[in-house]
Amino acid sequence: MKRRNVTGLLLMSALVVGCTATPPAPPALAYGMPADAEAVYDFGDTTVVYVDAMGQRMELGMGMSGVYDVMYAPASTGVDVTMAARSFSATVTSPMGAPIRADESDIDGELTFTLDRVGNATVTGEPGVSDVVSQVLSGVVLVQGFFPGLPGRAVVPGDSWVDTIDVVGGAGEGQRSDFSILRYTVQGDSTVDGRTYLSIALEGTTEISTEMDMGGMTISQSSDLEMEGHILWDLPAGRVFETRRSGRGSGTVSVPNIPFPLPIQVETSQLARFRGN
Repeated sequence: MKRRNVTGLLLMSALVVGCTATPPAPPALAYGMPADAEAVYDFGDTTVVYVDAMGQRMELGMGMSGVYDVMYAPASTGVDVTMAARSFSATVTSPMGAPIRADESDIDGELTFTLDRVGNATVTGEPGVSDVVSQVLSGVVLVQGFFPGLPGRAVVPGDSWVDTIDVVGGAGEGQRSDFSILRYTVQGDSTVDGRTYLSIALEGTTEISTEMDMGGMTISQSSDLEMEGHILWDLPAGRVFETRRSGRGSGTVSVPNIPFPLPIQVETSQLARFRGN
């Protein structure tokens, strides 16, 4: 995975007048070694595709949920990350056949990658997965879902930055490419269960192209989505507490034996949330 074109902060200002002492500098909003070397996260990703097939409305669904052990180690450019599925469940549904399911036994190994301070990721190893899992999950999906682009500097409410993401991933029967332009804007503090986090809103666009096998048929899909969501960042711990994003849009799907692409409507949702150490 490659994350590119992350701009610097916009509208950043700090002016101290009439002070005889300079306050401590706030911590940077950047990736590095967090307070704890291990963490556990819940993660879910769901996509529903509504197909208009010559007057008939069909629904295709792809969803997964899992619990991931995340381990950090210092790196010269930021932090090395290892992710392993503690539990996993996935389902692919279509009108062409019975639901297809998978669990953690369909994943063999760990995802390893290095993050620099702003979230550029270099994947160094991916687990082996079954054909079913390859259609709903990849290292690209996990890295994007857990680790959004950051500015690498201290921020105040109102600051914003843009992250442009161009990635290609997938293996086996599932291939996926994403091109996203996302703007992040610092909102201020937010309290969850008595703990304070830095709240950051996100909005933007994503172009998605996928190819997958459903019931023995290869289906190709392309769509343009409007995205929104938020990040909750734990400044003292130096890690993401929660990343939530959703998208809506339209596109086309190509199915064997139908000579022209069919129009579709797409809805997606994704959530990564810190569970504990």
